[in-house]
Amino acid sequence: MCGGSTPLIDPATGTDYDCSPGMDTCPDGSYCHYNLQFAKCCKELSPEVRNPPITKCSETEFGCCKDGKTPARGAGAGGCP
Repeated sequence: MCGGSTPLIDPATGTDYDCSPGMDTCPDGSYCHYNLQFAKCCKELSPEVRNPPITKCSETEFGCCKDGKTPARGAGAGGCP
């Protein structure tokens, strides 16, 4: 739960926030992570953590150019030198 992090603790009660319907709302900077077994408030992750930057051309939509370093801009090595 919470992407491997611990749920947020309500400082007033010392227990996890419970964001089940009709219960607590999550504080600013957090979101409600829930399924059939639980509903807990989790710290909102920064965009960099949620979607880490692509560091290898092989991770891009069209892969690498023949040089193995430059990201292709289109299918079939489109846009490659």
